[in-house]
Amino acid sequence: MTQCQWTGKSVTKIQDHDPLFCPCTLLSIACLTAKAQERVFNNFLDTTVSPNKEIYQLWNNYFKARKADASPFWRADEEEKFRSYDLLKSWGCGGTYSEISHVLKIMQIDSNTFELKVGMGFADSNSASILSVLKFIVKKEDNIYRLSNYLLYKTRDWKSYSTEWLNFHYPPDYTFDAGDARKSELFLEKMYQLFDIKPYHIEFYVATGLSEIQEAAGYESFIDDGIRNIGGCYDGYNNIVFSGNGIYYPHELVHVINDAFPKSHSLFLCGISGLLGGHFGKPLSYHQKRLQVYLKNNRDKIVSLTDFYYMDTYTNPQYLVGGLFCEEAIRIGGYDKLKKLMSYGTGDEDFYTAIKNEFGIEKEQLINYFFRKMGDDKLFANY
Repeated sequence: MTQCQWTGKSVTKIQDHDPLFCPCTLLSIACLTAKAQERVFNNFLDTTVSPNKEIYQLWNNYFKARKADASPFWRADEEEKFRSYDLLKSWGCGGTYSEISHVLKIMQIDSNTFELKVGMGFADSNSASILSVLKFIVKKEDNIYRLSNYLLYKTRDWKSYSTEWLNFHYPPDYTFDAGDARKSELFLEKMYQLFDIKPYHIEFYVATGLSEIQEAAGYESFIDDGIRNIGGCYDGYNNIVFSGNGIYYPHELVHVINDAFPKSHSLFLCGISGLLGGHFGKPLSYHQKRLQVYLKNNRDKIVSLTDFYYMDTYTNPQYLVGGLFCEEAIRIGGYDKLKKLMSYGTGDEDFYTAIKNEFGIEKEQLINYFFRKMGDDKLFANY
């Protein structure tokens, strides 16, 4: 078994996840199968000649050292610019890294610039399946090859627009709505005020859909259905929003509070993002009605709220679980009580302790309490 980097739970198979990629629901490639020794495979490239030889070795070295200090393999200017300089490792918009990688292609772009395409597979020695493809730029400077983020290359000709705290980046053919940019600015300022956060700048990359913003970042997934093409994510390490769902995307902007609550259970962080920012562009009251229908035939399947990960591809129940208690805290004691709720710790037992201390509900009573509250159509009426 291996641990999921977000939930800390052991995972043995792929599970459906929310294309909005809230950290509490995301199952990255690293969470899929039994842990295997890290390995890099060559996909029929001739690595006896330059520059294939040097770039293949560069990736091999970085891939095996990426969990420690991998900076010798990355461009120095990007190390200085980003807190987590490998954006595909920190961005949250899909599982990008496995224990197994396949170097698929090395393509020259100009005299000293190359595109490196890598496939990520099951962390299982008996499987050759590729689940995602990552793209990087490799630069040769002073006869040394170093990795660079594909996003910076792909978006070099994008347009920009800035408000006080948001810097928007979008393709030249994208229809940019300055009114929605202002709405995002006002919402972000509200989050800073409500949660007593010193304002800081956010980079906001937006494209026409989820697959377009993923492609701009250098990522292609083979486990997302790709049908609705909506969603996005927030890179909390580098303060970047990736949006395939428009300029006004409050769900992702709520995540600016995450750093302020390092001891919060992920369900509460997901819950407040859904409560204040919606889920798939709909308020939680919409998803509550869908859950009510689901519960008519599936109530017996739910034995633990912390394990209630999946309902269907249109509603993720974790937003409703967390949203219920965030709403309860705000209604009873305002945002001070909400902040207290998000201070007990990140483990599941911390979640139950928070509920008991703040609401007086024992762990054994919680399932029935959840069912009862979900039957109240006025629960999320103010949101």
